[in-house]
Amino acid sequence: MEGSRTTCRRRGYADEESEVGGNRKPPVGLASESLTGRELYCRDSLLLDEQGVGRAESYRRNGGAASGGLGPQRPRLTFLAELPSLELRGTSIAVQAAPRDANILSAEDSLLLAKIDQFIDTASTQHDVDTSLIRQRAELDHEKDVSAALCTGIPFEGGEVKPASSCPEYEFVASNGRNLVAQTSASCPILSHDEIDKLRSAVEGYWSNQTVDQSRFRYKRKGNREAYLKDVIRFSRDISPIVDRLLLERVYPWVRSAFAPREDSDEDELYVFSSLFIRYNATEDPSKRKTGQPLHKDPGFVSVNVMLNDDFEGGGTWFEDQITFESFGQVEPKATCPIKPVGPGHALAHYGSLRHAGSATTSGVRDILVIFISKRGQVLYEVDSVINADADHYCPSCDSDESQLVCRMLYHRMAIDQDSNDDEAWHCLALTLLEYESRRSQRNTLELAVACLEHASQLAQYDGKLLSNLAYALGLFSRRLERPDEELVDRIRAAYQLSVEINFSVEEAGCYAAVDYESACLNFAIWLYEKRDFRGAARILSRIEHRFDMIAEDEPDPESRRQDLRDAMELLAYCRRQIDA
Repeated sequence: MEGSRTTCRRRGYADEESEVGGNRKPPVGLASESLTGRELYCRDSLLLDEQGVGRAESYRRNGGAASGGLGPQRPRLTFLAELPSLELRGTSIAVQAAPRDANILSAEDSLLLAKIDQFIDTASTQHDVDTSLIRQRAELDHEKDVSAALCTGIPFEGGEVKPASSCPEYEFVASNGRNLVAQTSASCPILSHDEIDKLRSAVEGYWSNQTVDQSRFRYKRKGNREAYLKDVIRFSRDISPIVDRLLLERVYPWVRSAFAPREDSDEDELYVFSSLFIRYNATEDPSKRKTGQPLHKDPGFVSVNVMLNDDFEGGGTWFEDQITFESFGQVEPKATCPIKPVGPGHALAHYGSLRHAGSATTSGVRDILVIFISKRGQVLYEVDSVINADADHYCPSCDSDESQLVCRMLYHRMAIDQDSNDDEAWHCLALTLLEYESRRSQRNTLELAVACLEHASQLAQYDGKLLSNLAYALGLFSRRLERPDEELVDRIRAAYQLSVEINFSVEEAGCYAAVDYESACLNFAIWLYEKRDFRGAARILSRIEHRFDMIAEDEPDPESRRQDLRDAMELLAYCRRQIDA
């Protein structure tokens, strides 16, 4: 749901300590024949945790550099007289996964993991990495999160099974043959107008009482605000009965019916992992492009998004799985419209693991209440996230860059053990292998990275960042071959082309994907340029020729984006000169 972002721990957008936040791009040195540098991008979360630091909502997924960055400073394109030596811009970390099912691996996947384990074991021995306490630490951290949720006063589900009549009527919205979202029926809101008025009045009072902007948004934009539900309850105790009824009589029974049939275990209890009010204010955003959120995932098992008003235009939640293709084999993805609740007091609910974006509010002010639900006895999803989060907090014994990389590999590998469907873990493992390979230039490491990316792409077929990374890694692999075969060349071309079109379709749906789209275009054009396909490169780059005015100063790294566009325009001018020659 749109309010989920925390500190790129798992599903996110911006970062505080390292330069890998949001689409910040730390340089990572990479030596090869025609490749002098690359950069990795990461989607970080938009919110800190409720204490301002740490885990709970502070999961960070990142296969890029460590805090402070590794490798040389950001490289620039340098043109030579005849044939410029270009630097391939870093591919973008993507994150997405299907709803969590049992860990079922094919024989081929098991063989791949065995090879990875052998590689990590050898590397761990070489770099003296102590790994014995990783999972224990992650499970302990998860228990701390549950304890913190208990202390908020927001009710857990409890053991009493509510009658079926207490569950709101709902229906599923499907795309590509898959149920994406449960939506409350038109006749069955989960909040009355009176309850909405009291909740909005309480949060307005809370905001007006804040003398200092205490926003936890990492991707803060002017006019947007948020407040944690627990903080608003402490400020205005009068809304506590409304919240109790909302959860115990409506939300929990609804989530239970749609997503989590009750198990026999007494620990199979639903609870609020976190919840917050969010305001998207288009009246203070002249560009009308900042009142949403980029693609991300949510913390927790199921996300609930409650509409609190309807006097706005735009908005809604758009899911990556809404991308469709007009005909099989065509690289012409089309994004359907974002999904909205049917009116104030109505809600959407979906698995937190479904990658989605908040479409921009283009007029007025949009208020929502987002609730992240977890199952107390089902720790798979949260522990998986904590393991990946800890990948950025290196062990004290990891005193070298390479030992840190090995430690990160192990964390992501353990996340795969926790949930083999976690494409993020596969993806981040691949990028860490790529970074390690850049230091060692070992072909088997590159092959393992490519295999991990290909597996991740099977789990997340519409992930534009992942496809760009896959094309990038395949391009590295092709450079090691004396004569790359046409099939490999076609695979690289298809992955880049699909990445460009998917990112474009995300923008068409009203969601922020500017850096992803521009980076995919630039990477694709550089690859075409290296093939001396100047017309193809110029055609791709012309798509981003007039985008400088779209850059906002409150973006995470506007100057870096400007430089990428300047590089793209320099390459475009060169290609056009070659075409005219």
